[in-house]
Amino acid sequence: MNNISQPYNVVQQETHQSKMKSNLPTNQDYLGLTSKITGLENNVNTLKSDITQKVDTLGDKYDKFEHGYTIDSDAIATSINKNYDTTQKMHEILKRGIKI
Repeated sequence: MNNISQPYNVVQQETHQSKMKSNLPTNQDYLGLTSKITGLENNVNTLKSDITQKVDTLGDKYDKFEHGYTIDSDAIATSINKNYDTTQKMHEILKRGIKI
């Protein structure tokens, strides 16, 4: 009976070994993983670049807003001063006109 079951055990062992070998990663698997990792690294770098660019753009917009606000406040102050001067001159002209 041992003689009959022994070839079966050998076949079973060989089958098990071949299955184990087929489950081992191949060079192709490693290359595939390497390319996937490289792809992920590229995606991360692209995201970093996008985020950096968006932050820089927001910073530029803020600087423009801040600068624009300063220019606007200066323009408003200048306009008020001109209007005040004009109002003063009109007031003097009217005072003279009433006296005459």
